[in-house]
Amino acid sequence: MRDPKSGMFVWQVSRDGATVTNSSISIMGQWFALNALAARALYRNTSAARADALSVFSVVDAWAHISSAQGGGYSEAASRPAMDAFQITTASSSVASYNANYTAGNGSLLQSGSERGAMMPTGKAAAAAAAAAAATAAGFSRSTNSLMNGIIALHTLYRATHNKVVTARLLELLSILCDKAVVENNIYLNYDASWRPVGNGQMPVNMVKEKFRFKFFTAKFI
Repeated sequence: MRDPKSGMFVWQVSRDGATVTNSSISIMGQWFALNALAARALYRNTSAARADALSVFSVVDAWAHISSAQGGGYSEAASRPAMDAFQITTASSSVASYNANYTAGNGSLLQSGSERGAMMPTGKAAAAAAAAAAATAAGFSRSTNSLMNGIIALHTLYRATHNKVVTARLLELLSILCDKAVVENNIYLNYDASWRPVGNGQMPVNMVKEKFRFKFFTAKFI
């Protein structure tokens, strides 16, 4: 799935891996790939594995990192075409299983409106698509999903390499989570470029406890 030209990972390939079926580049896809490479480096503990993971990080960082003067973190703007175009074939058994679970109240939120639309029952699909459209129209450009997956990937890469730039970026994302994404003890699904909540995707949780948990995480591991 790695694109030889960009050094990053494409969105979709055929089941046998022989054909690229969607060459779009998504920040979410890069976080998943980077976490896998970092885990390999962590457990193989070889200089080659560490170098491979760090090379991908360097490319992704150059491609998507936002300067601290502009709020920090990583841009999701270039990722929207890939995320919004993603569809799962409605005839697949996995969709039927998901729909059954969702109807029973066991479904979980998915990243994009169109992805939800492909998997949700008709009424809920329309509502999800409308919510995604409203968030985009209102200026959605950041998401908790991307932020959290970035933290996961960079934490694994930090453990594998203790690289100074990786450490700085991990601390930056943790600070954004604790100091910007949490608003009045709530965290939201979508934000604008200044980390102001967009839309109705509120997730009320005890974020006071979460703040202390992440600050403890920071002090313990970094």
